[in-house]
Amino acid sequence: MKITFPHDTLAITVCYGLILMCLWLFPGAGIGAVIFGTLLATALCAGLFRALPGIGPVSRAIVVAAAALSLCALIVNINYFTVAAGADAAHPILLNGDARRDWSWGCTLAFGTPDPYGTLREFAFVVAGLLSLFGRSITGPIMFCWLCYVATLPLIGAIAARLTSDRRIATVAVALAALSGYLFAQSGILIKDCPVALCFAVAAFVFARWSAGDSLRKPGGWVLLGAAMVLLAMMRVNGPLMLALVAGAFCITDFRRLSVPTLIIAAFAATVSFGVNNLVLDSPLDAVRTLNAKPETDIVLSSAATAPLDNIIGDYTAMAPWRKLLWLPLTAAVQFLLPFPWGWERHIAFGPSQAVAHFGFAWYAAGGLILYGLFGKLRCAAPGMRALALSGAVLTLLTAFITSGRVARYCLAYLPLLLPFAAWVGVTYYRRRSMRVWMGAFASLLAAALLICYRLQHTS
Repeated sequence: MKITFPHDTLAITVCYGLILMCLWLFPGAGIGAVIFGTLLATALCAGLFRALPGIGPVSRAIVVAAAALSLCALIVNINYFTVAAGADAAHPILLNGDARRDWSWGCTLAFGTPDPYGTLREFAFVVAGLLSLFGRSITGPIMFCWLCYVATLPLIGAIAARLTSDRRIATVAVALAALSGYLFAQSGILIKDCPVALCFAVAAFVFARWSAGDSLRKPGGWVLLGAAMVLLAMMRVNGPLMLALVAGAFCITDFRRLSVPTLIIAAFAATVSFGVNNLVLDSPLDAVRTLNAKPETDIVLSSAATAPLDNIIGDYTAMAPWRKLLWLPLTAAVQFLLPFPWGWERHIAFGPSQAVAHFGFAWYAAGGLILYGLFGKLRCAAPGMRALALSGAVLTLLTAFITSGRVARYCLAYLPLLLPFAAWVGVTYYRRRSMRVWMGAFASLLAAALLICYRLQHTS
């Protein structure tokens, strides 16, 4: 990373000072692990800024600021899990069910701790590996999630730059990713969303390079793609199958060049997904179980907050696929709106940074741009950009179909597919009257939808 004195130096100094102040005010995180992770992130960003195309000074500043603020949120979260809860980093109090499960099983796999919580899932093996390397402390695994968040931001910008050769579009894509409060919030807790998003970003960047004309014979792209798919399978077992769908979208845009690579990717994805599932898990793939509409599914969750949706659509888990398809416009809309701007204190028990997840206005704006591009300007986009947008939209709808739109965090993985397209639409067409009219109408519809959801949730 090229440092220009005094601006870059001053920014980095302020960020380091902010991090040290948070460590002093909110003890609990391993100081050595935080310092090591911060230095590693600095080196990682320097390497990415140098290697990735289109990451200009503004994009770098956004990444540095987002990294520093998210690390401060991480430190506050760990203080909440440890000192504030009367515990320590080796025995944190985790109220989020997924985090508690993966931490418990990670400790069991790494140290033989008895009586793990819940059912063994894939991410526990990643947690166990991190604990074996860095010792029993909650800081190491959460720092890993944070590092994945930091690496994802410039990759999203690089995808946009590779497909458009426009630094402005890359900057807007990075800004939209950094302002996505849900992704920011997930970077400071022990949950797999940021690592999964990084795997999608790496795969999307490889596909973007191939779409832009890079040789398929270069081993670097294949190595990156293979590593992303293997790591993804260790966190979300059906994730490689989703990447195979993305590869298929790129194949449609350039069948002659990408047909054989797509077949290879699909075969490898199936091997990795079903191999990890059979070796690690004692249950069918989640998507298969849900598409069969068996009532024992654990993906569709119900609570007091989801009661209005349950009252409208009924028992989604026992619903026939064709009926789920009829409800798809509603479930996709609910998935897009979640988490709602109100109720920001509802999930603070999972970590104080979860309050930020409810401020998703940048994502709402990106959604308006994506809809405008999909239904009005898709033909004008580069082939690779069309492939990203369409595959991201299909995966988003598929997730809503499977989960009834209740698990919006699953869609964070698709941000590397959708945000470059949103940035392209915004930069290319912001002067068009049709887009200004659409965004105004979209804002009005969005406000009305949020008001209706608020009244439904708060009507006794």
